[in-house]
Amino acid sequence: MGSGSTRAPKLFSPGDGPSEGLKVLQLCYREPTFENMSLLCQIMMFDPGDRVDALAEERLDSAVSHPEHLANFLDGLSKGGPIRTWFAAEDLLGIKTPTLLFHGRDDRVVPYEHSLLLLAHIPNSRLVLFNRCGHWAMIEHPGEFNRMVADFITSS
Repeated sequence: MGSGSTRAPKLFSPGDGPSEGLKVLQLCYREPTFENMSLLCQIMMFDPGDRVDALAEERLDSAVSHPEHLANFLDGLSKGGPIRTWFAAEDLLGIKTPTLLFHGRDDRVVPYEHSLLLLAHIPNSRLVLFNRCGHWAMIEHPGEFNRMVADFITSS
């Protein structure tokens, strides 16, 4: 769901460092405040509507109750980024497990071109690209998301 893929030339996204969403995510791990979590929720979703405060509170409660998660993420950043292991395209070709990919077309964290790359290189994969959807497809389109996951699991 909104997964990064391989280090490859960027086609549809800025090529000059972390995305807007990753910058805010890093800020939230360094400074877990309600204000920062509110900003994160607005960036993670295409249209958060009136859910921002409740989601921000939930994210903040989770972050401060698990400081080890914050520390692990920040430690990973100090070692080169939130994703430490990138797979080469040829490695993806060896994946035999049926794979269901989801991505929001309006994702400001991980551009959907990553899922297009995964789709092109994982032999038994399919991609659901939600329009008017950010990084949190499971929150913005929960009914469709859950139904498709359940159908995929039962039919694969």
